[in-house]
Amino acid sequence: MAGQLIYPAFIAIGFWWSEREPDLPDPAWFVDPDWDPAIRRRIIWHLQDSFRMPNEWMGYSWCRFRCETAEQDLTLLSTGEYTNGTFIWPEALLHYIQHHHVRLPDEVISHMLAHPPYLYRPLNQAPEYHLEWWKHQRGWQLGAESFYSPVDIGFLTIQQTDPGQVPAQIELLKRFLAGIRGRLHTIDRIIAGERVTINDHLKDYVNPFMHKASKVGLVVSFRRMTVTEAAAWHKERTGET
Repeated sequence: MAGQLIYPAFIAIGFWWSEREPDLPDPAWFVDPDWDPAIRRRIIWHLQDSFRMPNEWMGYSWCRFRCETAEQDLTLLSTGEYTNGTFIWPEALLHYIQHHHVRLPDEVISHMLAHPPYLYRPLNQAPEYHLEWWKHQRGWQLGAESFYSPVDIGFLTIQQTDPGQVPAQIELLKRFLAGIRGRLHTIDRIIAGERVTINDHLKDYVNPFMHKASKVGLVVSFRRMTVTEAAAWHKERTGET
């Protein structure tokens, strides 16, 4: 239709590693606390002044660095996407630059510094964008790791220290271990005083659980899986080869 523009094929940036998308880069690879603050401010302005896409994701993005507080070990971010006509990125990308010193690849920075945001009104349809270029970006801190999932995958060890609080312990464990195979047997072992280690995909956030457990006579420790361990765990559970 004359006067209307369709979406071009955008280059996707700022989409991060998760257990379901292990081929995406980790934001920890792009951390640069020494990034020129003047250039950083210009990039932030560019991101903020670009075009917000009309479509929204069904769920909130979550911070891979986990932005922990005493009550919650997850920062829920946003559901939107922005574009400057060449690149497309999740609205949450701004959070990583402002709060975690993430610096974008040089090619992206050069383009944003040379071109103002391209404002346009595309047709109301799903955008087409390509992730292949972004998947191959490795930043400058390769080997650094952020946290990997809004729910924890790892090795959780629980031991009872106060047998006088059994009802509260059982209630907390039943809630936290929901969905874990052999949950009731595991709880029985803990209540009997056994030191139990669970290797699984936990359905709730570990830090708040550890805080609550300490108040009802349970000692809890947790080690998150590495990238390699998490990928192997996911393949084993899904039957992928």
